[in-house]
Parts: sequence; structure tokens; C-alpha cells
Amino acid sequence: MRSDRGVPAQNGGPPRDRTPQGNAPQGGAPGGRTAGPGVPRGRTPESATPPAPAAPPPRVTVAHPRTLAARSSQPPPGSRALVADDLGRQTPLGDVYLRSLIRTQLRLAALVVGALAAVLGLLPVLLATVPSVRDTTLAGVPVPWLVIGVAVHPVILALAWVYQRQARKNEAEFADLVERS
Repeated sequence: MRSDRGVPAQNGGPPRDRTPQGNAPQGGAPGGRTAGPGVPRGRTPESATPPAPAAPPPRVTVAHPRTLAARSSQPPPGSRALVADDLGRQTPLGDVYLRSLIRTQLRLAALVVGALAAVLGLLPVLLATVPSVRDTTLAGVPVPWLVIGVAVHPVILALAWVYQRQARKNEAEFADLVERS
């Protein structure tokens, strides 16, 4: 590499000035430039070196925590994992919570169906064992028909209402558990 004055550059550094031998600057070595008193030829003092370019600051994403959580399957650093995350990622802990809810709902359903089976199962036993109920008529219609055709429906509706109310309560408790954690 050559400088614009025709003097080769040393070690890829800036081109040197060619100064005639007799015109050396004062206090320096004859035949060339010096960096200053006491500094060897070809070297520059530390203060004369240009500072290294500063690294650009790291990029920072500014977003709402829910937006960050939606973008990432991992919880943000410094936060604890939530039950909702465990459920969404289908972790073993999330499976435990979900099985707990399913078990509670299944227990409720079995209770309601058992109560309905008990009422409907005891009805034929009642009609078979009590002859006065079996032979009675009301407005020309036998009472067993009225009991089976009409009286059973309010019992079914009452059991359905109890089931729905309790199922909503179980789900609300589960949702509270998920939100609290």
C-alpha cells in the first residue's frame, strides 16, 4: 500500500510524511516525524490513539407483560411459573390440576346420576308394593301413569339445576386457583 506522497505505509498504518534529512522537527529524531519527546520513532503516545468506537447499546423490547407471555412459551425471567402456564404447556403439574377438576366434576355427575337412578328405581318398587297407589285413579287417569309421566320431570329438573349450580361452582373455584397462582 502506498500513500498519496509515494511513501509506503508501515504495517498497514497511516502513510508517513517524507521529511528531508536536514529539516527534521526539533526535539525529534533526524529523518522523520516523532510522536513527541521520549516516544520512539513510529510509535504514538497513548493519549494520541483514537478511542475505540463505542458498542451500540443493546436493543430493548418494551411491551406489556401479557404480550410478552403470549409471544413466548417460557415465563419471563424473574417470574414464577403460573398454573395457567402449566395447563397450557401440558406439564405434569398442569395435568395434576386438570385431573383434579375432572375428578371433582365426575364425582358430582356420579352423585346426581345416582340420585336420579335411586328415585327412578324406587318408583316401580313403590308402585308394586303399595296396591292402593297402583289401583287409584285421578280424573280417570291411573296414578302410576301420572307419577311416571308427570311427577318425575320436576325431580329431573331439580337434579339438573343442582348439577349445573355445583359444576359452575367447581369451575369457578378452579379458575380462582389458576388466577391466584
